[in-house]
Amino acid sequence: MNNYYCLNNYPGGLDSLAAEIKKHASNKLVQEGSIKISDKFASKKHIGPKMAADFKELLPGEQSDMLQRDAYEKADYLMKAVGFSRT
Repeated sequence: MNNYYCLNNYPGGLDSLAAEIKKHASNKLVQEGSIKISDKFASKKHIGPKMAADFKELLPGEQSDMLQRDAYEKADYLMKAVGFSRT
């Protein structure tokens, strides 16, 4: 399962996922993982959003660009909500 799927389908949405992550924010592994995610989703052109489009096996074009932007915006929202954003 890819991370983009989790962002779209987490029960209760992104705010619920952020609340769960915040419960463990003092854990060093959660901090390290969140920073790595933040780095991979620092823009819609970074590897995280690109991998989301690649996972869906979309050819380059408008549909792929829209999915990359959506993946970036959701990951950015989540990382900001939990306080791990680098942007």
